[in-house]
Amino acid sequence: PKGADEYFMPAGAGVPGEEINYVPAVIRVGEVRYSDSKKGINGTETVSMVNKIDPGSGEVDFDQDLELPNGMTFTQLGRDPIQGAAFSPFPQSLLETNVWTELKKELIDTLYGTHSLTIFKSPLTDQYSNIGEKEGDFRARLVHAAHEIRRVNSRSHHGPTRWKQQSLGDVRSQPRLERKPRCLAGRGRSRRASG
Repeated sequence: PKGADEYFMPAGAGVPGEEINYVPAVIRVGEVRYSDSKKGINGTETVSMVNKIDPGSGEVDFDQDLELPNGMTFTQLGRDPIQGAAFSPFPQSLLETNVWTELKKELIDTLYGTHSLTIFKSPLTDQYSNIGEKEGDFRARLVHAAHEIRRVNSRSHHGPTRWKQQSLGDVRSQPRLERKPRCLAGRGRSRRASG
């Protein structure tokens, strides 16, 4: 339908097309921009939500947002189906353009209203984690930075340097950031092997 693009789950290695049955689903993809100049945080995050379609009623289940399987990202979906694959029926009610236009508007509202980002802060150094950086990686970066400072400082002194050992302190979450969502795509299809 107009207003929506088709995407297909890739088949597993060695799976023949005759064993694949594509089942329709809705995938909503949005890009959320975070910006806080005081904390030095600026970047985007792509969010993908998959919603099943009830085969009997043709209704989209928006009560449960699913993730793409096996840590897959939106960019790994294919644009063409596998040759020889079968297709489950696509609901006629979803062929109308206005349905997809409304879904895009709702996605922007959903991302702006509910999507959050966890940022870690070191109170000792007043540094913040990067977007998507895991707590362990952030702590490792802080330790590396502390070692570099010690190395530089030890070269600038002629005598022995006395260091006061300090803890990195608690890493705290800073969830409030400016969010500017942008819709990237509309509809997708998921794959289910028959048999």
